[in-house]
Parts: sequence; structure tokens; C-alpha cells
Amino acid sequence: MLLKTGNTESEAFQEGLLELRNTPLRHGSLSPSQIVFGRPMRSRLPVHNLSLAEDWQERLNEHDRHIAKQHEYAKNHYNKTSNELKPIPIGSKVWIQDPTSKIWDRTATVQGKKQDKEYIFLLPSGRTLCRNRRFIRILRTREDIITTPQCESTLKDNSQTNEPSNPQRPNRLRFAPIKFTP
Repeated sequence: MLLKTGNTESEAFQEGLLELRNTPLRHGSLSPSQIVFGRPMRSRLPVHNLSLAEDWQERLNEHDRHIAKQHEYAKNHYNKTSNELKPIPIGSKVWIQDPTSKIWDRTATVQGKKQDKEYIFLLPSGRTLCRNRRFIRILRTREDIITTPQCESTLKDNSQTNEPSNPQRPNRLRFAPIKFTP
């Protein structure tokens, strides 16, 4: 190691020396750092949780449980006010929002569902695309718009009024202007 680096002050030499001090002398025995400090020194090599002492393993497990609990709380807090979007059936035509311009300019066909809120699409060019559900809107045709119940009720309401709507000005009292004569 000393021949490769050239001097004892280089970082590579110091890291190699640290790893040498962390290496056990014989199989099953303690390393020089464990003999001096009572524990292995921290180095750049990753350490598996099972190689740590029992109390450290328990602390790591407790920390992992705490992080999972915080993650669950954050997820519930976020989902408390979020709106659940309806799933899109496979094979339906959709609009896709452009991520940079925020314009709904692409149409595609739904090919499948990747995860809970992620869909895979086939563009007219033949390219496949993956997007989150919030950036997708179902493409509606004229027939879909006309046959919706909301539109039917407005059509019925408008058809019942056969009276012509002639807007008239309101009749209000008008006084002749008072003119001053000398």
C-alpha cells in the first residue's frame, strides 16, 4: 500500500490503514481497534446490521420502526385531504398533459396499469408512455357529452320555455330637465 501511494499522508493510505486496523487478527478473534477501543472504528466499508452488537441491532430495528410509523403518519395526513380519482378502463382514449407547458395536447390509448396511480399509454406514433393518474383525462366524444344526465336535464329545461325572450328596458320615471332662465 505504501508503494502504491508514495507517502503516508495520502487519504488512500489512511483509509487502507483504517481497514487494516479493523481487520481481525485471526478468524474469530478481535481486531486491533476492538482491542484498543472496545468496538470497530467507522470506515468507508458498509457494515451489515447482523455484524453489530445485539443492543445496536435493537436500536437500528427500533429506528426503522419509528421511520415506518412516521412514513405512515405522513401518508395518512396527505391522503386526508386528497381526492381519489376514478380508475381509467384499459383501452379507453385519454388526454395527456404536457409536463412543461401544462397543456392537454396529446391523445393516447390506455394499455395497462403499472402501479396504483400509474398508467401505460400507447401514443398514435406507436411510442409507449407512462404517466401518473392526475395528468390524465378521459377523452370525451360528442356522443358522450350529449348523453350525460346533466346535459339531458338542461335540454329539457330549455325546451319547456317556448316564450320568445325579448329583452326590454325597464320602464322608469323620467323627469324633464329643469332649465334656469335669467
